[in-house]
Amino acid sequence: MASADEGSPAEPGPLPSGDGPEPARTTDGAAAVIAGDGTVIGWTRGAEALLGYPAAEVVGRSAALLLTGPPDARRTAAVAARCRAGSGWSGLVPLRARDGRSLDIDVRATASFLIAGREGFLVSGRELTPHWTMRGSVLDDFLTRSPVGMAVLDPELRYLWLNDTLERFGGVPREQRLGRRPSEVLPTALAAPIERLMRQVLSTGEAITDYEYLGWSWADPHRRRAYASSFFPLADAGDRQIGIGYMVLDVTDRWNARRLLALVNEAGASIGSTLDVQRTAQELADFAVPRFADFVFVDLLENPFGGDRPGAPAPAEGERPAMRRAGMSSVREGCPEAVVRVGETVDFVPPPHDAHFLLDGDPVLLPALDPDSHGWTVEQPERAARLREFGLHSLISVPMRARDTVLGLTTFMRSQNPVPFDEDDVAPARELVARAAVCVDNARRYTREHTAALVLQRSLLPHTLRGGTALDVASSYLPADAKDGVGGDWFDVIPLSGARVGLVIGDVV
Repeated sequence: MASADEGSPAEPGPLPSGDGPEPARTTDGAAAVIAGDGTVIGWTRGAEALLGYPAAEVVGRSAALLLTGPPDARRTAAVAARCRAGSGWSGLVPLRARDGRSLDIDVRATASFLIAGREGFLVSGRELTPHWTMRGSVLDDFLTRSPVGMAVLDPELRYLWLNDTLERFGGVPREQRLGRRPSEVLPTALAAPIERLMRQVLSTGEAITDYEYLGWSWADPHRRRAYASSFFPLADAGDRQIGIGYMVLDVTDRWNARRLLALVNEAGASIGSTLDVQRTAQELADFAVPRFADFVFVDLLENPFGGDRPGAPAPAEGERPAMRRAGMSSVREGCPEAVVRVGETVDFVPPPHDAHFLLDGDPVLLPALDPDSHGWTVEQPERAARLREFGLHSLISVPMRARDTVLGLTTFMRSQNPVPFDEDDVAPARELVARAAVCVDNARRYTREHTAALVLQRSLLPHTLRGGTALDVASSYLPADAKDGVGGDWFDVIPLSGARVGLVIGDVV
């Protein structure tokens, strides 16, 4: 027995200790019986198939001849003592096959027993497939380079170990974490729920998986991130809890995708409730504050261009658009940030752009506004003063387009929210404006067609009524829809000969 396990790279441990995860194996039934002095006294056909040695070449000889390296007397004695104590042993042993190949064999040795009056150990082995194991270097790379943040904490929730990914997530150096609790090194809003869940795991012994939460870290204190975490208890061989394991994954992209979908779905129920242009613009502004921005204003062109309006010329280079403020909303009562009120004319586009950028349809993202820059101080001095006064620090302007027609411009700004707009915010801004643009265009079309219908209807009604010498005539027209003035009837009085008149009423079918 002693010789068969000499040179094993694994420390003795309780059966099964193993060197890593359960591997795939080949060649079943490879077993041998080894005496206490290391002599092989039994050899199976499975062992012959595994290593290539027939029984006649092995039985009666020292098992040390099967090793690829020199025997390790100290380790062999420790393994033998464990087996004599009844614990058994398992580990990885490099053995030499008959053809000279070196094979990594997963070896298991039973507790000692007597066979024919001699001390013996039953040793079985199976080759690892593929030929690699979770040795130190592989395991270290797996733990430290994993995209998942990992940590081990003691029962008092003090950090014992963490990998590079978790260190990067939190922005706190490893040496400042070890020996401390999360609440001592992380933002309170982030650490409090984490510690609460860890204590729950320690008290119940049950793992918690995929707990999602929003937070920020010292690595990026001005941006909200989304994380999915799992917590599980760690126990020793006696099933006593010795700590807690913690894994965390950054799922911000997934969270942003869900947020965009939810925002667009919710906007569908809130924007475009009527066929009124100004009401629709105001609904867009009201919906975006404070969900998405702190100050929003919607400016519509006096004469939309493009699409089915070929008569309206596109703006020239450097020209500022003629627009009218249709709606706005702010986290501050009364929208004190605004330079222009609802209903007033406006020609605002974000510097250094002009009206020509409305044709492109691409949003303008200004993550950091500088009110002291030339574009603001020279071109928009009054707005520059408002930027300073109310701390407006970030902007997204999105052209409103529907059916290839440019309708206007919607601008989102942040002030009380310290997180600046970034590329991830452009998509939801574009979706909100696109949905509102269709509603605005529908309202414009309805208004135009409704006005044309009323003009046509009025033209069918007589401006004056004459009853000739026979009658004095007066009229009163009551439309079927008193609110919108819509009706389908017309009337007239026609003088006839012989002191007669014709009273005519018609219906538009």
